[in-house]
Amino acid sequence: MGLWNLGVAVIFAREFLEAGIIIGQFRTLINKSEWDDDRKRNSHKILWASAGAAFMVALIMIIATGIGLNVASAEFPKWLAELIEGVSKLVAAFSLAILSFKIPEWLGVYEAEHEMEELDNTLTPAQLRFNVGWNIWREMAEIGAFLFPFFLNPNFDPASIPLSALAGIAIALVLGAMLYFGNQRLNNKGPLAASMATIIGWLGVGLFTGGMHEMEEAVYYSGIGDMTPKVFYLPMSMDHKNFPFVVAKIFGYSRTPTVLMICSFWIFGALVVGWHFKLWYFSKKARETSASSVEMKKAHDSAA
Repeated sequence: MGLWNLGVAVIFAREFLEAGIIIGQFRTLINKSEWDDDRKRNSHKILWASAGAAFMVALIMIIATGIGLNVASAEFPKWLAELIEGVSKLVAAFSLAILSFKIPEWLGVYEAEHEMEELDNTLTPAQLRFNVGWNIWREMAEIGAFLFPFFLNPNFDPASIPLSALAGIAIALVLGAMLYFGNQRLNNKGPLAASMATIIGWLGVGLFTGGMHEMEEAVYYSGIGDMTPKVFYLPMSMDHKNFPFVVAKIFGYSRTPTVLMICSFWIFGALVVGWHFKLWYFSKKARETSASSVEMKKAHDSAA
């Protein structure tokens, strides 16, 4: 696989972005609290120290587990390797789909399911240390959990992790900067949320399509059955290894798509779009209910 793996980059991008959001939330809460300046400075030190320690603990666990799993996978047959590679792509696909749902929430277009409560004067340094450390460790440990299928794939080259991880972290920084800019500068955040969610969700659909194709290849190599028929054949000049089709491949493009690939693309795409519609609809209803409650309260206060 060389020094680059899209699935690994996707996992690092999503988890680092979520970790950055968590740190940003705690920073905002500390800055907006009524604490004195000394307590705020100490709290920021605790925040960064706890986040760094949690990251290092999770990193050591990921490396140790990854080495063991990769060694154990050396003798896997081809069908099992294809199956595991398919699972790894499906994991990355669902990670991207969830991220596409989170982006509009972070920009305030969708209603957040859970809002962080304000910090009060009873919060001790130990409690802050635990809350930050636990949340950051959880996000970083999820990287290891999502990477398990990659480690179990005998065709996976561990040397691809450093560059892919750096690329994922860079993507997270870019997305984080766009979220920060959107929250700070834009009055209408809808177009930014829609464009980011569309691109990320489409990438997820592409990975899901590729993962399902790996699954049917696993069935073929295992001798259980054949792959589904190919629907059409495009010219060799339009092969996914040639530019610009190499870019389109990550969005689900194939020169010779099978029936399963086409069905996977449209079904998973419809599910992602449908879930976005559900989130938008319930957010719209929640805002209407909230606005109605405010108006009722104002009318009651005026009558009193």
